[in-house]
Amino acid sequence: MSSNDPLNQITALSCPSRENQARGKQSKPRGAPTGAKSNLAPIFLCLIPKMNRLKPFLLLLIIISSCQSRNEFADISNQIDFAYKQLKYSDKVSEENLEGIKYYSKDSLLIETVGFEYRTKLIYDDNNNLIETNGFRSQRKLLFYDKNNNFIGTYYTSDSIVDRDTIKFKQTRFYNSKNQLTREHIHSGNNLVNGEYFEIWKKYEYLENQIIKEIETYNTDTIWIGKYTYDKNNNLLEISRRLADKYEIEIFSFNELNKIKTRTIVSNEHKIDKHTSYSVNNNRTEYLYYENGLIKEETRFNHLGEEVWKNIYEYEPKKY
Repeated sequence: MSSNDPLNQITALSCPSRENQARGKQSKPRGAPTGAKSNLAPIFLCLIPKMNRLKPFLLLLIIISSCQSRNEFADISNQIDFAYKQLKYSDKVSEENLEGIKYYSKDSLLIETVGFEYRTKLIYDDNNNLIETNGFRSQRKLLFYDKNNNFIGTYYTSDSIVDRDTIKFKQTRFYNSKNQLTREHIHSGNNLVNGEYFEIWKKYEYLENQIIKEIETYNTDTIWIGKYTYDKNNNLLEISRRLADKYEIEIFSFNELNKIKTRTIVSNEHKIDKHTSYSVNNNRTEYLYYENGLIKEETRFNHLGEEVWKNIYEYEPKKY
């Protein structure tokens, strides 16, 4: 889970995924601001009784805008230089279940991603550090590194001529002399309850080259203290976050290739009752791989062991 991994640097700019829709059923973490919801459909529906002659057209507009085909992707295979592409499907492999395509270089660097009404280009420097993503409506995300190639912060803009060498950005990740991440800014904003500004940070402690402890703070208050444990192959087995009587525990298992096999999270921070169908703090994800080590399937289960969603991946080399 390296922060330099380009797969972790992209925010999908498409319609909400099934995972995000499921997450929406769970209450937000303490202190996290809640964004205002926007839904134009009820406005149209309220106008329909007063506009009978426009009713068929309004209904058609709503249907078209909400039910477009899931596989309307731009074919960019002949526009970019790539080695292979990854096709992501939901639930099963079929044309209508295609959710996105990612294009990789011969060095397995993600260079472009295409999905339902979005396309994102990724740019790297000579050290293969991801330095920019350019996507929806010319939104640019610029990434910055220190002299030791440690990722230290980002800058967002829609200006196509912004000079990355002169802009000022806020550093959010800090390292020690061993290039170990010691603290990072997680989130900030104004609390919607009292309007007060807040910042959430994480600090890390090490034993040799492994994180053994993390402390998460909300302004000056400690909200989690986490302890890390590893197996004999230095794979992360567990992160146990606790504070007083609250806990949040992440448990990992690995296959014979030391690739993550399962990730389970259990927590009592948010109440689960008989009406809860999905909890973002209580679930399990299982991973399957091809023989070459590339991801093949990932499946999410809820706290009852019921399947919530499944992603299936296929790979195709470039056809010359």
